[in-house]
Amino acid sequence: MNRIMALWQARLHWTRCARFLYNCYRGHADLVIRDSEDRLAMLLYGISTLPLISELQDSEITQCWYADDSSAQGKFENIYAWWNKLNLHGPAHGYFPQGNKSYLVVHPEDLSEAQQLFQGTGIKLVTGQRFLGGFIGERKQEYVKDKICKWVEAIKTLSEAGNAQPQSAHAAFTKSIQFKWQYLQRVTNGDELGYKPLQEVIQSSFIPALIGGEVPREELDLFSLPVNKGGLAISDPTKMVKLAYDTSRNGSICLIRSLEDRTTFSINDHLTKLREEKKNATTEKDLQENQLLQRILDSLPDDRRRAIERSVSNISQNRTSGWLSVLPIQRQNFDLSPCEFRDALAVRYKRNPIDAPRSCDGCGSGVFSLEHALSCKKGGLVTRRHNEIRDVLGDLMSIAWGNCCKEPIIKEASDLSPGLRGDLACRGVWEPQREALFDVRVVDTDAPSYVTRPVNVVLTAAEEEKKRKYVSACEQRHASFTPLVCSADAKFVPQMTAFLKVISERLADKWGRPHETVRGWVKVRLAFAILRATSMCVRGARKKWRNVEDILGMDGAGLRIGSEGQEGQLFKMD
Repeated sequence: MNRIMALWQARLHWTRCARFLYNCYRGHADLVIRDSEDRLAMLLYGISTLPLISELQDSEITQCWYADDSSAQGKFENIYAWWNKLNLHGPAHGYFPQGNKSYLVVHPEDLSEAQQLFQGTGIKLVTGQRFLGGFIGERKQEYVKDKICKWVEAIKTLSEAGNAQPQSAHAAFTKSIQFKWQYLQRVTNGDELGYKPLQEVIQSSFIPALIGGEVPREELDLFSLPVNKGGLAISDPTKMVKLAYDTSRNGSICLIRSLEDRTTFSINDHLTKLREEKKNATTEKDLQENQLLQRILDSLPDDRRRAIERSVSNISQNRTSGWLSVLPIQRQNFDLSPCEFRDALAVRYKRNPIDAPRSCDGCGSGVFSLEHALSCKKGGLVTRRHNEIRDVLGDLMSIAWGNCCKEPIIKEASDLSPGLRGDLACRGVWEPQREALFDVRVVDTDAPSYVTRPVNVVLTAAEEEKKRKYVSACEQRHASFTPLVCSADAKFVPQMTAFLKVISERLADKWGRPHETVRGWVKVRLAFAILRATSMCVRGARKKWRNVEDILGMDGAGLRIGSEGQEGQLFKMD
């Protein structure tokens, strides 16, 4: 590309940005960073090709340019003339065509005629060729089939990795791999049956690898839904084939007509049409997903239907995409172990934990279920769950305000009344120079005593119980009190949501980051802490280790021991 000519064309065709482009690209940069593409440079390159495109314009052919990829459609003699003009005028504009990297797509019946005309140009003559992600000419179905076969092998490989790292495999699938065939569906008119092998390997190999076992049919349909509708965002490749292609073609109709009719392209009309088609496609997709979700809920038992509805309402009310949509970044502590990830899915979908103990090692119960694991207080795991979540909140408060205190005494004990102790105390949270006291509670909303009540009612009742216990004593100290109540699957009460908003705004101002970004990070950070603590209740040991005090029958009293030539010494066991 001729840099000077490109900047001059920007001065003619993009006046508003010309000065900025000149300041950016008038000279060679001293520092070169090899990273993602420079989008502004791509626009500048497109402007620089406009004079060349105008010189090659012919009423007998249709040109299509994308960056440095040029193409033309028409009769053989017209394309041949266009190719010669491109070789003649291209170098003056910094464009050097290469015949050995060019293809001419022809009908099989016209192959011999094309060979005679284009002999010596170096252009490869084919009956079908990949073009801008799609395919032109013969063998389109074979091209799609080959791509699907490669993706099937990729999913099998990913399934093997998913056995050991299910969270990373899920992130790789939902953030990268599935978008490959979604793009192909937008640019190639295919049928649902062609993607059937891909659907089968996802349902028979990939999803069982994530879950850790066999999955019923109704759950496979559920997992294909987005996260905000209770699914795992593992889309079914056969569901949206026609909708994807129709939306792509209808959204590009203004561009297609401009190329075919050689009329002036209106970017405003194009964007308006594109937004309209995207909106229609989103509406149609939401309708299909809601119908599928309702059909699945009707087929599930009451306890599992309640768990799915809880997950959907949790995401919509907290305005977060949930922990399933987060990349497993280790430095952010967002990476779960295989057991933690599968236990989180068990809580989300009311499934039995994979490879869980058959009996409880704490109370001796012969049936060890998810409900029992979250409610059995033997071994102190429920208390440790509470303390771990409290400590995460305390860490965030210490970063935000720097004066957080653990287990503050709210009211001293007396002969007439017991004392009160909170979980956290911090100064200046709600009002300047005023102490704010907090108490944390984690509620298992699926416990037998709560199962007949709505989740919001259960959490609100726990919140009111905390207020009745602490508010009066806090007011006597001229301190504010906030109950921090959440469920075992990270659903928050309104007051806790308000507190997370305040702490997020404080951290955002301190770090200089957008408020919404920090708010999402805080919620996800807390959600992962809750999921890890919940998994501990399932996998942790409730049977205490027999320590020295148990063996010797000692309670910390001192022992007098002696050695040869030395007086007895006092030995106290800590």
